[in-house]
Amino acid sequence: MTPVLFASLSLLLLSGLHQQAECSTAKEREAVVRELLKKSHRLVRPDGAGGRDTPVRVNISLSLLRILDVDELNGHMEGVAFLLFTWSDPRLSFSPSTNVTSVRLDPSLIWTPDVELFNNKSPLMRNLASSNLVLVQSSGLIMWVPQISFFGLCEQAPGYFQTAMNCTLRFGSWTYNGDDFDLRGPPAVDMSWYQPTGRWRINSSSVSRHVNRFSCCPEPYVTVEFTFHLVRN
Repeated sequence: MTPVLFASLSLLLLSGLHQQAECSTAKEREAVVRELLKKSHRLVRPDGAGGRDTPVRVNISLSLLRILDVDELNGHMEGVAFLLFTWSDPRLSFSPSTNVTSVRLDPSLIWTPDVELFNNKSPLMRNLASSNLVLVQSSGLIMWVPQISFFGLCEQAPGYFQTAMNCTLRFGSWTYNGDDFDLRGPPAVDMSWYQPTGRWRINSSSVSRHVNRFSCCPEPYVTVEFTFHLVRN
């Protein structure tokens, strides 16, 4: 997912709210929500696009807002970002009417990706399900844009001494393996919302997807990494 598409989807969250307020009544939206919540259980993941026994594809993008601090000695970066998750849940699809084409739901009432920032200094993501409504389209496409504060781990860039750091945010499912949960990242980090800081500048950034296998377990485990190369001003 490109940065432009990330921004477009974010705007869709706002524009959809305006359109829905103009075109549908609370009673109509409530009827759709009641029916949807009868068909879905928040602890059961949706089927993938291939149907039974296929992984659900979850797209994750990151829009960096600000780097608050970089601790060279202890090796961490403190910052704020938006995450954008998109996935499809056929159980939450509904027949669109001229009035209702999308609804908003509390994420704690439906299945949401149990994505965690693995290399954070402290648990971060597991409280996300209590914040930020999700947007559900009539097709079953779901968009969720939570804001996060993070303490990502960093290491000194080779050949530099406290003047350049490589900081990586490594995301993955907390409980699902790759046979059930297909996590995908965008081609690049979205920097369109970024506010530069005085002490450090971002020299470059990258996104990578990794399929990990361990001696204990035959199944794959997928992570998506957002890496920032920081240089002291």
